[in-house]
Amino acid sequence: MLPKIRRTRELISKHGLELWLQVDGGVSAATIERCAEAGADVFVAGSAVYGASDPVEAVRALRAQAEGRPPGRPGRAPTDGRVGDRGTKGT
Repeated sequence: MLPKIRRTRELISKHGLELWLQVDGGVSAATIERCAEAGADVFVAGSAVYGASDPVEAVRALRAQAEGRPPGRPGRAPTDGRVGDRGTKGT
């Protein structure tokens, strides 16, 4: 799926669109960084969160990974529910 995410992000940027690119399915600590690097900016992580012993910490760790910072290191809080600013101004 990573090539599809990259290609979609390229098309979004090429046409100057302001769209959020969402990945739904298979998002986990093992995959979220690669999805973010490919251009996704919205992530649906069901079992990675609800299957964790501490769902709140799981969300924090996934968010940190998607933002490209080590878990536990503070980052800015998104105001619109997204992980980062990718895709909002031509990526």
